[in-house]
Amino acid sequence: YVFSPNAGEGGDTTFQPLRDYIYTELGIPKKIQCFFDQRKDLDVHLPRILDEHAKIIKNLKEKKRKVLPGICILCDDWADSGIMEQRHGVFARIFMRERHNQVSCMLSTQRFRSVALPMRLNFRALFILRLRSQKEYEAVQEELSNMIHKKTFKQLYDLATSSSYGHLYVRTKYDDIDHAVYISDQGYKRVAFTKKK
Repeated sequence: YVFSPNAGEGGDTTFQPLRDYIYTELGIPKKIQCFFDQRKDLDVHLPRILDEHAKIIKNLKEKKRKVLPGICILCDDWADSGIMEQRHGVFARIFMRERHNQVSCMLSTQRFRSVALPMRLNFRALFILRLRSQKEYEAVQEELSNMIHKKTFKQLYDLATSSSYGHLYVRTKYDDIDHAVYISDQGYKRVAFTKKK
C-alpha cells in the first residue's frame, strides 16, 4: 500500500513502475485500492488496512500456521502534515506494534527531525541521501552516534553522498557492526570497522 500526496492517478510518474509491479507482477486486482493520496486516507484507510490484516494474522496464528502473509506500507512526503510527529498516531502504531502482525513500513521524508522519537527508535535501517540542512545532518549524526563515531560518520556521509544518487545505508539493528553500514555508489560497498587478523 502506498500513501503519498503524489500517488494518485496522473500524479508523480515515479510511482508508475511500482503501480505496474503491484497490479501486474503481484497480480493484485485493480479493484483493490493500493494507492492513496489524501491526508484523510491516513486516518481512514490506513487504520482499516492494519485492522483487517491483524485479524487475518490472528486467525492464521490460531490455526497454527507457520508462514504468515505480510504487507508493506510505503509512506512518502507527509512531513508537512504533522502526522509523523504524533507519538501515538497511526505511524507510531505501525513502527511500535505492527511488526508483530507482519507489517513492514518504508517511510520517506526530507525532514528527519519531523519523525517522532518512538518511531525512530524502532527503525531497522536508514537510507541517508544528501541532507538539505546542517540541522538535519546533525540530527541524523546524533541519532547514529552510539553506532558510528561522529567524525567517522562525516567521512562516510561525505563519501556516500558525493554522487547524485549515492547514499549511506545503515542497519540500526545489527549483530555485527561490520555488516551494518554500506555506501552506495552504483552498487553497495560494505564498511568494515574492525581490522582483519
